[in-house]
Amino acid sequence: MQRRPTTRSTLISILVLLAVLFAILAAPVALAQTTNSDILPATTGKRVGSPSQRFDGYFRNLNITGTFDIPGLTVSGHPVIDSSRNGDFLSLKTNSVTRIDGSGNATLGSVTATSVNGTIMADSQAGGDFCAKISAAVSAAPATGAIINAVGLSGTQSCASTLTISKPVTVILGATVLTLNGNPGINITSKGVTLEGLHHVTAGVTTSGANASRLISGASGPLIQNLTSGNDGTTLTNLELDCNSVGTFGFHTSRTGAAAHIFRGINVHGCTTVGVECLGGLCDLRQSIIHNNAQGIAWGSDGYRGLG
Repeated sequence: MQRRPTTRSTLISILVLLAVLFAILAAPVALAQTTNSDILPATTGKRVGSPSQRFDGYFRNLNITGTFDIPGLTVSGHPVIDSSRNGDFLSLKTNSVTRIDGSGNATLGSVTATSVNGTIMADSQAGGDFCAKISAAVSAAPATGAIINAVGLSGTQSCASTLTISKPVTVILGATVLTLNGNPGINITSKGVTLEGLHHVTAGVTTSGANASRLISGASGPLIQNLTSGNDGTTLTNLELDCNSVGTFGFHTSRTGAAAHIFRGINVHGCTTVGVECLGGLCDLRQSIIHNNAQGIAWGSDGYRGLG
């Protein structure tokens, strides 16, 4: 007589079958073995972007089309946006982007760029010395002018030849000691040029301290010159002009040249002819020290807005 399986036996069989099925489904599925030389270290069995994979390494080359969302990314020593890959992108290269989170926020370390929001970065320009880099920045500026940030060119600097400023730019200097070996050191051939140091420099009479923006004559001739008629409005702010008993003028103009120049917080000394010359008239000098020059100030007679 055939015996029917008991309910208990049937239940055990079903449980065993389920256990086998679960083990099969839970077993890892081998991914296709691929090698990508642009992923470092080059590896097989890794599919970047697969939810079941984690990649510990970095990309040597990464070309992205469409939308690419990254919840956490460490980039080391490679372009963030490279204009050579796509002309529509701003050129920005960095050696220290530490993290870009899922909200598009980046934590940046040291960033090198030729310009940022229209401000031209002088230290990133081509050139063998301070003036060559500033000259390249002036060339890069539009005809209407720009701000040139030279704060990164700090410490002891020198120029082998004359720096010509031919556009209405504002040059911001950092804590630098700059020896100008040209004659003149700086030749201004545009109206509306501003040379500005970071700190007010007249606290000390002899020198202006380690944090001053200091221009020193390395040759006989004016440190700064503007002789072109109509090129009005040169502004010198927070600068030490040290003629070093060699240079003739701290600032030099002529009667037929430009006028309406502005001087704020300058310290001019050691000039063999005149500290500050502004013969065209309508010049404005304030909060400054002009001392130990052959002649301190040569001023125009057709009116000035302030002296003191």
